[in-house]
Amino acid sequence: MQFIDQPISQALIDAIVETVNSFIRTLIGRGALIEGSKAYFDESKNPSTELAAGHLTISRKLMAPTPAERITYEDDIDINLLNNVIPQ
Repeated sequence: MQFIDQPISQALIDAIVETVNSFIRTLIGRGALIEGSKAYFDESKNPSTELAAGHLTISRKLMAPTPAERITYEDDIDINLLNNVIPQ
């Protein structure tokens, strides 16, 4: 909300994107988002008619880590390890 009612300019767009990216970096550091998540300004999603109406669209690309739902342990039986128990 801190950017509402400010005049739209490249400086405003840069400030919004950097503020969102700063928050995203915090979430990455906490493990809530995966590295590579980011906010950006896509000119194709911001036609001049929308900008003239005071509407900015800031895009975000992000992914939260998926929870481990199944963990499988695999065992290899190696009889050669018995050599560590039985003195030669």
